Amino acid sequence: MVCRKCSESGHTARYCPNSQANSQNCFNCGQPGHVKSECFHVKERRPLVCRNCQQLGHKSVNCKNEPSRRMGKDGKPPRKPMMYVPAEDSISEMVPQLSYVNGNIETFDKDSVMVSDMTSTAPLVDFSDAIKYPSLLSKIPSLGYLIPTPIQRYCIPVIMAGYDLIACSKTGSGKSAAFILPILESLMNDATTPELQSISGKSTQEPLVIVISPTRELCRQLSNHFQVFSDEKSRRLGVATAYGGTHVQSNRNDIRRGTHILCAVPGRLKQFVEDKTVSFKRLRYFVLDEADRMLDQGFGEAIEFFNSHESMPSCDERQTLMFSATFPPRVEQLATSMMCSHRIIKVVIGTLGGVNSDVAQTFIETANFSEKREQLLNILESYPSVRRSTDINPSIRDRIIIFVSRKNMVDTVALYLNLNGFDATTIHGDRDQEQREEALRTVKLGRYPILVATAVAARGLDIKGVKLVINFDLPRDIDDYVHRVGRTGRVGQPGKAIAFYTSADAMLAPNLVDALEECGQPVPDFVSNAAANKDQDSRIIVEEKDDEGVWSTEETYWNA
Repeated sequence: MVCRKCSESGHTARYCPNSQANSQNCFNCGQPGHVKSECFHVKERRPLVCRNCQQLGHKSVNCKNEPSRRMGKDGKPPRKPMMYVPAEDSISEMVPQLSYVNGNIETFDKDSVMVSDMTSTAPLVDFSDAIKYPSLLSKIPSLGYLIPTPIQRYCIPVIMAGYDLIACSKTGSGKSAAFILPILESLMNDATTPELQSISGKSTQEPLVIVISPTRELCRQLSNHFQVFSDEKSRRLGVATAYGGTHVQSNRNDIRRGTHILCAVPGRLKQFVEDKTVSFKRLRYFVLDEADRMLDQGFGEAIEFFNSHESMPSCDERQTLMFSATFPPRVEQLATSMMCSHRIIKVVIGTLGGVNSDVAQTFIETANFSEKREQLLNILESYPSVRRSTDINPSIRDRIIIFVSRKNMVDTVALYLNLNGFDATTIHGDRDQEQREEALRTVKLGRYPILVATAVAARGLDIKGVKLVINFDLPRDIDDYVHRVGRTGRVGQPGKAIAFYTSADAMLAPNLVDALEECGQPVPDFVSNAAANKDQDSRIIVEEKDDEGVWSTEETYWNA
């Protein structure tokens, strides 16, 4: 506190003991003896800057220059402040989207099983063999989980026995529940788990569980899973999310309400670790979902930051769990480097990195964009429920996902479909988070049964009723193809995938041949011919940045 009259500290001008009665410094120059209206000093003015061209010396009303965008200190246009605060879903809204009802789990029994140490634990026969907490055990059948899937049968005992885990199973096989159920069983039955009231309000939260995923949508989906299974008032666990595109302070406040379990993307989590909103000090479970992407596709630097952070417990003091449908060898080496070598268990159900055999795959040879559009309309005509109509119950409409490589072309394809009488919406990296969540919600409700998307929707998302996946543009990497196709044919239900193949996709052809042969599906002649013309080295696709940035730049630190 400094007095503006005498410049001494400890009092304000109103109570200044050093000034004469009713004396006052000039508001213009700050000197005593006169007031602002009598001041003869010229006040230094800020330079005049045109709002149109950003140049000095004139106003925008007189500007004759071309408009110029205002740039930040980094030379890039300033970003809009992120003011979006996601609405909280109620448990009753979450349950229908997470239910296994109508699943055909018996079809998984034909898949092969590989466990690196079969003597470590015995596989489950029933959920009650491992899950003992009453409310959690009662919740399992109510959601349609009647018997464990193979990935759950082998992974749940491994996690509960304290091992580090690398788990690989085809898309839609129940990988999320394979780590959610044993983690919740451990926390709910542990008397040392702090009560929510005891941690609520602390400026630095110390979660017991952190689950990291590559996209915002998958992050929120995992959070919903945890909330549904842990919805028990007498032992309530705090579940929070941390992902970009939302208001930072609101997100921070949500976490500070008390967080036992934090579902996050790398960017926002790194921000909160650096500003000490989150600490790893008490971490028990460190989980990477879609681990191959987390370690190999643009997020490796952030994951290394977490793993080497001063508050991160050593691998002996925490469990590290990694799940994905694909696990290239180079990624597996990175994964094991974060684990304790003496207690790593690897579980593989079915073919490592293989396409879901419940999905019937079809390839259509096309020459250009126009031909793709024509074929797209022909295909959609076979699905009358996705046409715009007021007579169809939205809940029974078929859902269709169309993958397009470029963000601007996503909007073009969706507009084309809407102009032709189909209800389509979009998700891609240039849409605000509020728009993305609203689009996903309308697809799940059936108001817009067609989702046109980039790779942001390729991993982990579980949308009920997806009958068809169309690769309008094929990806560059076979693992991305596996994940895209896996949005249908989930929980043992049959699905269908159609891909438009052009000469530009020849680099992928050898891998497509392998993938189709592994799951016993026919290989089109034009694909096998393209594969035969490629050198053997082309079977390893060179990974490079696609049109989404660093593999869609959905959640890098800089975009948090």
